Amino acid sequence: MIPADYHLHTPYCGHACGEIIEYVERAVSLGLKEVGFSDHLGRYYLTPAQLKKNWEWGMRPEFLPQYFNDITALQKQFDGRIKIRIGLEIDYIEGAEDTALKIMDTLPFDYAICSIHCLPSLGWKHIAHYNKASPAVIYKEYFKAARAAINSNCFQSLAHLDFLWRYVPCVNDELKNTALKGIEQIVKAASKSKTALEINSNGFFHALNDPAGQILYGSFLDKISIHKPSVTVGSDAHEPGGAGWLFEDICKIIKAKGINTVLGFEQRESVEIEI
Repeated sequence: MIPADYHLHTPYCGHACGEIIEYVERAVSLGLKEVGFSDHLGRYYLTPAQLKKNWEWGMRPEFLPQYFNDITALQKQFDGRIKIRIGLEIDYIEGAEDTALKIMDTLPFDYAICSIHCLPSLGWKHIAHYNKASPAVIYKEYFKAARAAINSNCFQSLAHLDFLWRYVPCVNDELKNTALKGIEQIVKAASKSKTALEINSNGFFHALNDPAGQILYGSFLDKISIHKPSVTVGSDAHEPGGAGWLFEDICKIIKAKGINTVLGFEQRESVEIEI
């Protein structure tokens, strides 16, 4: 079993369900040694006027102290049974790094993962809704943003690179070749930085049901095996039963590729955990 799930959400983000303690209890029942809550930070990079026009998909800043306090209480309650870390999932927006870091500094969070849900050059919508942009342009801009996120060294890991082809399907050879090239560039960049790459349960599940996704996800794991960046594994659970989802299957595959450690975090410092 993968020993640590570092991508769990809570109802504070507005689109997850269940009590926080239920996620922890689920992880304990699976025998996980560590969990990390990395709930969505709200769209800190938008102005009030922009927020009125665009979906706010994360936690409002005023909820951060209570989110932190709730998980801190669970750390004490489950002491000796499982390690619980407190983090955030933060949208990466080039040029807004300092703002994101200031938010992280408001409380002693253990880690931050960054993700790319939108591309400012194409608008503030979710990438699945860029109907006026060609998939080729979306792929180019996405990988450009992912490289910038890694090279910023502001975050402990980059979440779900596979998010791109899950929401903008890889429908032809041109996109597949663009994606394969982009994947290798991202893995190489991560191997030279402090930023880990997340192996995501949702991406793994998508690959089981999509031939193109299977090729891309497989290439992602193969490049990790070759270039050896640090990795985390996250379920991206938005309900308690999703904690540790598919970890046994993922474990078998990545160990077969020579991936034998994952990262955990405490006070933004990384610690290797053997699988």
